[in-house]
Amino acid sequence: MVALALEQTHFQGLAHGKINSAHVYLSRDKKTVKLGSFACRSYVQHLVQENENIDDGYYASPEGSHCTRESDLWALGMLLLELVRVGKYEGMVEVPEHFCQAIREILEGLL
Repeated sequence: MVALALEQTHFQGLAHGKINSAHVYLSRDKKTVKLGSFACRSYVQHLVQENENIDDGYYASPEGSHCTRESDLWALGMLLLELVRVGKYEGMVEVPEHFCQAIREILEGLL
């Protein structure tokens, strides 16, 4: 659901800029997931605020903390890694060998 919300956001020419577990909201009935707390309005804003640090350091892409599709996808990968590990990943970002193949492929594609 988060990936679908992000896909729609990018389709509209927007970037989220602050994807992390604190900005993923689950309804009481656990049937609806929402992505909130957008930090960026558009890719044009990125050009104006190129040096502004928006992302949480844990979720920031290695290229920098800019509001782009690429940084959103990195943050989505870190969020998925946090979910499957049940906690934030400390150290180098390497996909553990014991993860199932499907999760490994998704994470390797995002990170």
